[in-house]
Amino acid sequence: MVNQDNIYNDEDIDEDIDEDSTILNISKYNLVLSELYHPHAHGFTNESDPTINGHYLVLARLNPYDKDECDELIQLCKENCLLLNSRYSHCIIRNYINIVLNEKYIQPQIAECIYLRGDEYVAIIKTHWLKLVQRTWKRVYAERQRIISLRKNPIYIYYRYLNGAWPHECIQLPSIRHMLSKLSSANTFIIR
Repeated sequence: MVNQDNIYNDEDIDEDIDEDSTILNISKYNLVLSELYHPHAHGFTNESDPTINGHYLVLARLNPYDKDECDELIQLCKENCLLLNSRYSHCIIRNYINIVLNEKYIQPQIAECIYLRGDEYVAIIKTHWLKLVQRTWKRVYAERQRIISLRKNPIYIYYRYLNGAWPHECIQLPSIRHMLSKLSSANTFIIR
């Protein structure tokens, strides 16, 4: 989590922006390439923000309308990242080398970009939450399709005609409402 006293938003920084960059500043979120900060690979000075460990540094902001440029930047960043970071262990992330060697480590992400006090440009990754919602909706949608197919069965239709309600196995049709509630209850820990 980022301390609000240590950050500056993009709006707080006055910069000269060329025409291509104006597309990227339309919304709060940007398409970026980022990597985990590592003091040995990226350096640490007295002016650096002390909370930078654990943040993702922004390597490049991508223009989503220029696929060729995006592909070139992704390839370049993957090669450089592999050379720099694969030989170091991280001070707070134990699984750092496995994370860096993962094929999906450097990929375009949706992120909120902020400046820390030491003028480090970092990203708060938002793509993770989109993936959770997509994966959960995929399960809900499959369950909906299963229940709808049961409700089309003449036996279940006749049961409803006789009893006024669907049978127990197809009575509740899941929806988008409360679909993420299982995620929050699965992550609660019981302390004894």
